[in-house]
Amino acid sequence: MRTFFTVITFYMPFFLISCISNTTYQENLNITRSGKLVFSVVYDNGTKQDIYTVVADGTEPKHLPTHLDNVGYPSWSPNGENIAFSASQGEEFGIFIMLEDGSQVHSVTPQLFELGKSLESNGVVIPQPDWHMDGHKIIFSFNGDIAILNVEDGTISKILTDIYCNKAPKWSPDGIRFVFSSNRSGGWNSDQLYSATIAGKPVKQLTFYEDRISQINHTALDWSPNGDWVAMRERGITLIKPEDKERKLLMEGEECPHGYASFSPDGQWVVLACGQTKTNKASVYFYHLDLEILIKADINFGTSISGFAGVDWAP
Repeated sequence: MRTFFTVITFYMPFFLISCISNTTYQENLNITRSGKLVFSVVYDNGTKQDIYTVVADGTEPKHLPTHLDNVGYPSWSPNGENIAFSASQGEEFGIFIMLEDGSQVHSVTPQLFELGKSLESNGVVIPQPDWHMDGHKIIFSFNGDIAILNVEDGTISKILTDIYCNKAPKWSPDGIRFVFSSNRSGGWNSDQLYSATIAGKPVKQLTFYEDRISQINHTALDWSPNGDWVAMRERGITLIKPEDKERKLLMEGEECPHGYASFSPDGQWVVLACGQTKTNKASVYFYHLDLEILIKADINFGTSISGFAGVDWAP
């Protein structure tokens, strides 16, 4: 029986502070950002989650209702025409796809429901999809395994399966490797960050943080387009270089606990979705890698926002 040491949750309440360590903070500074963002937004006091798209300059928020529960981890297809995400129907989780306008919502993993029932596990079945650059494959985690879904025919191939809880896989920009979180180090119940090839090996450990008190978990959030940086959740949002382990702190944990991040297609920006007080506007931050400035952009989602369950910048 696989042992799961961590409980996976989409939403935790959190608060923001505008003082950013080692970063110049700017309020709504007018620097051009292009493209479109997709968020999983948590609202109605944390009872609902659904998909919203927003122009990268913070305008034109649009609700794309899925009529599903626990909607999270949205991922754009490489051509920007589709959005994959995880969601539940009743107590069963799966991966769904919609067109970028929110139409034609459909499940692409109905077999996961029966598969999940047959596995001996203490974990929660929450796929966390990430679309491959070729547009034909989606990598995801399921009951502690890492698997690849063929979008065309629906076949699923497990590429990393063992006694550990492996989750939150993210493709490298060349589509050859992926980074993921795992409890395989066995250290004080904390998840560390690892990378592996598309064949699921060799597995290379990227983080080695140990904290007996707070038991910090590391979660991969996105891989930069040039392959230099991986955005991860540590205490806050941090960038790490997979090759030499160099780090760049973007936001402290008190400022962005349980946050999400995604790189812009040109690699100049990182969007950070860190939550919000209970008003109509959700605070989203944009970090410029070259200028090392952090910009706050208030986005009016038209509802009371409690937090986020994922963000992705359209290619």
